[in-house]
Amino acid sequence: MDSGDFDPETLKLLRETFRNELEERLQVITEELLRLEKGVENTTRQETLNIVFREAHSIKGAARGVGLESIGTIAHSLESMFSSLKQDNAIPIPENIDLCLEALDRMRGAYNAYAAGTPGDFDEKAFCGKLQQMASQEQTLRKSMFPGFEAKHG
Repeated sequence: MDSGDFDPETLKLLRETFRNELEERLQVITEELLRLEKGVENTTRQETLNIVFREAHSIKGAARGVGLESIGTIAHSLESMFSSLKQDNAIPIPENIDLCLEALDRMRGAYNAYAAGTPGDFDEKAFCGKLQQMASQEQTLRKSMFPGFEAKHG
């Protein structure tokens, strides 16, 4: 079932419900990113990475379910990056945490543009490309910093 299967009134209600869910999940991700930025112990780090990953995954699915593809696409890029980070129990570098926080603002902005009936004010593909490049740079950095990383994670 996709968003085209709902009558307009039902879809409107679903998207309003999504707005509330989006705000809650964006707040959780923000708090966890700030925790990562401050530095966390190894065991806490894994849980923090998992939380961000799960929240991004949930946003992706819900956004796509109500036909808000731009939000789903950004969330998917964030989810992919945190999948890699949690696999390695690694902390993103500060510049990339800033880009993650920008991704949250972009999702919020995309919803606000939808609600106002206006087009988004950014190039979604270019921004998601930045997120994908960031994930690649993170992995390259980990390979250079940790001997044996490539042999384990190849």
